[in-house]
Amino acid sequence: PNQVTLGTFLGTFLFCLVALRSIRDDSAYHLPALTAFVLTVISLSLFLYFVHHLVRSLQAENIVESVATLLLDEIENFFPEAPSSDSGEDEAERERKAWDELEGEISVLSEKAGYLQFIDTRQLLELASVHDCRIRVIIRPGQLVLESGCLFACETSGEMSEKGKKQFLDCFIVGRQRTPEQDIEFEIRQLVEVGVRALSPGINDPFTAMNCIDLLTVTLGRIAQRNLPENVFYGDDNVPRLQLRPTSFRNLLDTAFLQLRHDGVTRPDVSIRLFEALFLIAQKKRNEEQLSAVCDFARMLEQEARDRSRSDFDRECIRQNFERIMELRE
Repeated sequence: PNQVTLGTFLGTFLFCLVALRSIRDDSAYHLPALTAFVLTVISLSLFLYFVHHLVRSLQAENIVESVATLLLDEIENFFPEAPSSDSGEDEAERERKAWDELEGEISVLSEKAGYLQFIDTRQLLELASVHDCRIRVIIRPGQLVLESGCLFACETSGEMSEKGKKQFLDCFIVGRQRTPEQDIEFEIRQLVEVGVRALSPGINDPFTAMNCIDLLTVTLGRIAQRNLPENVFYGDDNVPRLQLRPTSFRNLLDTAFLQLRHDGVTRPDVSIRLFEALFLIAQKKRNEEQLSAVCDFARMLEQEARDRSRSDFDRECIRQNFERIMELRE
C-alpha cells in the first residue's frame, strides 16, 4: 500500500507537469485537464486508504500477527514436514555443548565482524569435495562473529592455501544486521521483543505480552512435531563433508521464553500464562528430551514466580499449574 500510494502521487504529479508543458492552445486543454482531475481524485482516495492502513499497521496486535505469520511460514522452510520416531534432539544437544572445541582442525577466521547472515551450503559442499576435506561451521546464522574470530573449522590431511581459504570464506555473508534468511531465531526474537517491551513499566500492556506468549506457544508446538533441521551434508562420494552448528528444541525454548520469564515473573498473570504455554507444548512432545526441556524450564519459572508472588492465591495457582506439567512427566 505504501508503494502504490507513493507511486500514484508521483505519477499524477509528473503527468500534470508534462501536460502543462505540452499545452499550446485552449483546444488541447480539455483532455489533459480531465485526466489530471481523475488522477487527483484517485490520489486523494489512495491517501485516505494509506492513512487507514498506517493506523492499523501500527496497532500492536496487527504487528504481532504479521510477525507470527512470517514465523509460521519460516517453520515450513526450516523444519522437515514428516516427523520420525527419533528427532535427533539428544544428539543435537550433546553436539551443541561441545561445538566450539577444536580437535585437530584448522581454524579459519572471519575477515570482518558482524552477524552471519547466509551460508552457501551447496558451494561449501562442492569445495569440500574438491579439496577432500571436512568443514564444520562454528557459527550459526544469526550469531555474532568478531573480526579474526573463528568462522569454521577444517579437517584435512594437508595444508590449506590462502586461495583455498578465500574460496571458502566467499560462501559466507557477514553483515551488520540479522536477517531471517537462514535464522529461525530472528523471527522468534521479534515476537519476544514485542512482548518484553509490552511488559516494560512505560507501556505496561500485559495483554499484548500474553498474546505474544500464545503465538510463541503455537510456534513451539509446531516445531515439537517436526524433525530438527538437517546439519550434516554428504558429498557425491557419500562422505560427510559439511556439518552445520546444530539447533536443539531446548535452545529454541530458551530463546522464546527466557526473556519473557525474567520480565514477566513479577506479574502472576503473565507467569500463569507461561505455565499454560509450557503445558500445551509438553502435550505436543514426541520424545523425552523435549519433555525434559519443558520441565526444566517450568521448574526455574516456578521457583522465581513463587518467590516474587505476594498473594497466597497467586502462589497456589502457580503451584497447581507447575504440578500439572510435572504430572505429564510421571
